[in-house]
Amino acid sequence: MVPVLSPLFGTLYSGSRGNCSIVRMGGTTVLVDAGRSARYLCARLAACGIAPDEVDAVFITHSHVDHTSALATLTKKYGIPVYAAGAVAREIAHLCAEGTLNAHPLRMSVSIGEITVSSFATSHDTYESVGYRFESEGRAFGVATDLGVVTDEVKRGLCGCSAAVIEANHDVEM
Repeated sequence: MVPVLSPLFGTLYSGSRGNCSIVRMGGTTVLVDAGRSARYLCARLAACGIAPDEVDAVFITHSHVDHTSALATLTKKYGIPVYAAGAVAREIAHLCAEGTLNAHPLRMSVSIGEITVSSFATSHDTYESVGYRFESEGRAFGVATDLGVVTDEVKRGLCGCSAAVIEANHDVEM
């Protein structure tokens, strides 16, 4: 069974082989990252009773392969739009089907269906690494992956969230 924190928010999987979280608020479903294979990701979605064509968007935190490896199939087969910060979008453009990639500034706010999504900078060893905050109907959830340091900006991004996925496994020294 998938470790889902609530019917609206959870981690589909996390680790060095791949990362993906899900946010479902009202009739809108988004993913944060799409690591591992599309087949594995779709199986995890199915375990939650969600079909891939129900996913409204994927938000990418950074360009590492354990966060992006399923994008080629997801965008080509299902046409799912992908959102990523400008430098990240340039790095992953070759993975996305034409017309599915939406580049955004490092700090942005966008509405996808019933969810307002905002991004905030995170500390990682890549350009424009971000975390995301998802808000709808007076509730907020946050995702921040591969953190080495919890900065004031990360604290502000996650402050007031009902729940947050925080993956803190990056060490500059290593």
